[in-house]
Amino acid sequence: MSRWEGACNGQCHIWMRLREASPLAAATDRLNALASFEGTVHANIHQSAYSDNRADDFSIGRLLGIDAWSSKPGTHDAIYTKTINDLNRMALHVNSHSNLRMEMLPRALETITGYAMLRLSLPGRQSPRHTWAIHHAGQGHMTLFDPNYGEFHVPNNRLPDFLRTLNEQIKLDLGNTVARIDIAPCIVNPEFDDTPVAALCRSLLDSGQTSAPSRSELNSERQSVTEIDQAGKPSSKSQADLRRRGGKKEAEL
Repeated sequence: MSRWEGACNGQCHIWMRLREASPLAAATDRLNALASFEGTVHANIHQSAYSDNRADDFSIGRLLGIDAWSSKPGTHDAIYTKTINDLNRMALHVNSHSNLRMEMLPRALETITGYAMLRLSLPGRQSPRHTWAIHHAGQGHMTLFDPNYGEFHVPNNRLPDFLRTLNEQIKLDLGNTVARIDIAPCIVNPEFDDTPVAALCRSLLDSGQTSAPSRSELNSERQSVTEIDQAGKPSSKSQADLRRRGGKKEAEL
């Protein structure tokens, strides 16, 4: 299966839950949890639910978990109803943005506080959609998760250059750049603590660090931290770093 086919939407939702549960955990720990058997199962279940209901335009009712993905009889076994409900206890903010070009994205993201899903249109592909997740705490940087390339911590003033690099890498991988982006700000609600997804989040919390790691600690303890030069035009080295990462490494910008 190609990196560009799979459960990107499901992985983004699981990533948001994991980050909300343990924001001080290392990005590598979150990615390892996502790549685990449990994380993969949850992401695939969510992706199936999303795909089954996409034709219904993903209504606010479903995002709130009101109908618990039960509108199509027989779609899911009852054992997973609560899990799906848990994954999707999210509400849309009013400041959503639709049909944006990539160069419009940095300014639009400045209005986001908290989490958001970014749905990308990739023309010319059999599966023309891709998903990113972001978290913006208003502290001068933003965290972006791409299921194909990994988790990135990006200073706000370097976000335009970073997105340009990422878009160029997508073009190298797919032959075309992102055409349009829709932003759907989300509220992650972790109150449901008796579900398999909550158990996965607790396992990350239990193994995570008790204090925020310093830059030197990250560089000395985990070789997976990768520097990407964003000062000027994206270099071949930075693009090679993105290609090599393949969703398994953390980049600290």
